[in-house]
Amino acid sequence: MSVAEGGWEHTATLAQVRGGSTGRLRVVYRSYGGDNLKNRPAYYSKTTSLLSFLRALDQVAADVVFMNNGPIPEERLALMRGRGEIVSIGPTNMQGSWMTMLKLAATWGDDLVWLAEDDYLYTEGSLAALVEAGRALPDVDYFALYGVTENSWYLPPGLDQPRPRGWTDREEWVGGRRWQRIDSTASTFAVRADALAQDVGIFRLAMVPHRSMYRDHDMFHNVQGYETHRWSDLGRTLLLRGEGGLFRKLRRVYLAPFLAASNLRSHRRPQHRRTLMAVDLNLVAHMEVELLPPNHDWAAEAASVLAWAEQRRLVTT
Repeated sequence: MSVAEGGWEHTATLAQVRGGSTGRLRVVYRSYGGDNLKNRPAYYSKTTSLLSFLRALDQVAADVVFMNNGPIPEERLALMRGRGEIVSIGPTNMQGSWMTMLKLAATWGDDLVWLAEDDYLYTEGSLAALVEAGRALPDVDYFALYGVTENSWYLPPGLDQPRPRGWTDREEWVGGRRWQRIDSTASTFAVRADALAQDVGIFRLAMVPHRSMYRDHDMFHNVQGYETHRWSDLGRTLLLRGEGGLFRKLRRVYLAPFLAASNLRSHRRPQHRRTLMAVDLNLVAHMEVELLPPNHDWAAEAASVLAWAEQRRLVTT
C-alpha cells in the first residue's frame, strides 16, 4: 500500500494550539513512529488506523492536532497534512507524550476533547456518535468508544476486576445507541477540557513510580470518586502475604504507598466526581488480538477503510 503525496503542511508549536474554546469537537491524535511487539491482527497497520480515523473525522466538525512523538513515516505524515495542525514533540517516553497531550487538552475551555492513540480502528460513525452523546449528556465528563460493557466484554477470565465499592450503574440511550457507565477504559477516550484541567493531577499520580506505564484503573476510578485498592489487600501486602515469589511480594510492598495515595486521592467533593460512559456496542477497537471487542467484524471494517481510501485516492495498492 502506498500513500498519495500530501499537499500543504503547517507545523505548529504547542503554544500556537493552546487555549480557547471553539465549541467544536477537539482531537489530539498522538502518534509514535515505531511500533511494539503486541499481538496484532493480520489486518493491522498504523496507516490503516489513521485512515479509519480520517474516515470517521469526515462525519463531524472538529479541530485536530496531530501530536507526533519523534519522526513519523512519510506515508502517515502525508495523510495528516491539511487535516489538522501537526505538532512535533520529543522524542520522549510514553509518559512524556501522555502528559504533554493532557496539559494541552486542559487549556481548551469547555470543549469536548477526543484523546487518541494511533493503534485503534474506527467505525465510520464513531466520532459522530461521540459528538451526539456529548450534546445529549451534558452532565457526563468522560466518554469511551472502547471499553468493557455488557455487550463488548473482551477481557479473558481472570483479568476482569470487580466494580469498586459503592459503585452506581447508569444507562442512557442516545440516537438509538446504548451508553453504559463503566469504571475504567484505556488511554483513548473523550473528556470535557474544563474537567480535565481539574483532574490532571490524578492522571499524573497514576504514573508514579512507573517509567513506561500508568495505572489506568486508578485514574478512572479516582476521577469518578472510587477507591481502586482494598485496604485489607494493601495490609496483607505489607505483611508479605499473597501469591507469588519473594521478588513479586517485595515489588508489591514497594508499590503499596503509591496505591494507598491513589485511594486517598479518590476522596473528592461531590461536584468533582465524574462519570465515565461507554457506548455499547463499542465503535472503535484497540488493535490487539486478545482485546478486540466482540460482535463486530473488525477485519471487514479494516477492508472497508482501505476501500474508502482507495476510492478517494488516498492510497494505492
